[in-house]
Amino acid sequence: MDNATNFHCYQINGFDATHIFAFSVVFSNEDLKSIIKILNRTDFKMLVFNCDPTRASKLGLKFDIHLGSFTSSMIGGKGSFTSYIYLKKERE
Repeated sequence: MDNATNFHCYQINGFDATHIFAFSVVFSNEDLKSIIKILNRTDFKMLVFNCDPTRASKLGLKFDIHLGSFTSSMIGGKGSFTSYIYLKKERE
């Protein structure tokens, strides 16, 4: 299932997912724009995303609060990545 075009993958039993973790490190800007367009249509409350607030805003993500960030790495991986936590009060 393609998460960049399928709105239903962000729903559970027909309801919008409220907490979403999107490992978006490897996505192109075009993929991110498509995913963000769908995320903006949902009622997510908390989103963990690998785009910093400046890039996320430029790509169109609508959020109310950037809560913070944390750095982690994949088991067995040599690199690390930063994840950013966003809160949204209402859908677009």
